[in-house]
Amino acid sequence: MENSQKIIEFTSFTVVKEENTAIAMGSGDMPVFATPSMCALMENAAMNAAKEYMDGSGLSGTTVGTLLNVTHIKASPVGNEIKAVAQLSAVDKRRLIFKVSAYDTTANALIGEGDHERFIGDREKVLGKLKKSSRAVLKIKEIPLFVEVSLYLLSGCLLEWSLLNYYLGDL
Repeated sequence: MENSQKIIEFTSFTVVKEENTAIAMGSGDMPVFATPSMCALMENAAMNAAKEYMDGSGLSGTTVGTLLNVTHIKASPVGNEIKAVAQLSAVDKRRLIFKVSAYDTTANALIGEGDHERFIGDREKVLGKLKKSSRAVLKIKEIPLFVEVSLYLLSGCLLEWSLLNYYLGDL
């Protein structure tokens, strides 16, 4: 972003509880702040920073996360307060690029950092495409379980690969 532009930044907070630990999230076997929980907090900060940017720019719609590349470098135990900070670093048409970081404020330590991208889209168009997608899932339910699971796993990979094009391609 240019130096003359206002810095867009948002901070989100949470406390490490049993329900956002690695054990509860299924991402590990220790009672520490889970990486998926850290990622969700970072995305929440970026989503709110995106709202601030859109409001200040006269834009309407919503944003969806399309890329998250982070490192989780330090564990945080139950009871510690965590904050995530997202700062808008670049805008490329409908693509918003953020620097994200997470801190354990109780331990006064950086626990994670990275990059996150969000795209501005029309809420009704995105929801309309999701409704079409959910009807396709209902049809899959009629086939045998082992085929359903295989298709689900395959569709998850394909959905990740084509998410931006399918849900935002013509917005």
